[in-house]
Amino acid sequence: MALILIAGGVYYWWYNKDSEWKNISAGTLTFPKTAIAVEVANTSELRKKGLGGRQGIDDKSGMLFIFDTLTKPDFWMKDMLFPIDIVFFDRNWNIVDIKENFTPETYPEIYTPKVKAKYAVEVQSSFTKRFEVAVGDHVGFEPY
Repeated sequence: MALILIAGGVYYWWYNKDSEWKNISAGTLTFPKTAIAVEVANTSELRKKGLGGRQGIDDKSGMLFIFDTLTKPDFWMKDMLFPIDIVFFDRNWNIVDIKENFTPETYPEIYTPKVKAKYAVEVQSSFTKRFEVAVGDHVGFEPY
């Protein structure tokens, strides 16, 4: 009986472990040398659209993608009108990969991070150079 209860608890935790993200639509992402306001893409529909169709974003804004599990997500520039940098994070908010200057002209090219990620943020192109963002950096996230 105890084994069934433990198995049920593990299943419940695994199934609901990311439920805290379902009601979060925005927050602040803090890098070592700057902080930005982010919109949160926490559903497949929001992740699919991303920043597509927008004219641009400023250097203090971005879109944070939250994936259901650690994964190697595919990013492309469909419907994008401006270049971006994409920063990928593990579960502990450590940067694990960076794609710089991903331009609309690259479509239909797909970029997949080198390692699995739990989160990614799309920011203005050259953001990572300007603020010296690097693989291994740790960031913080505060929802609002």
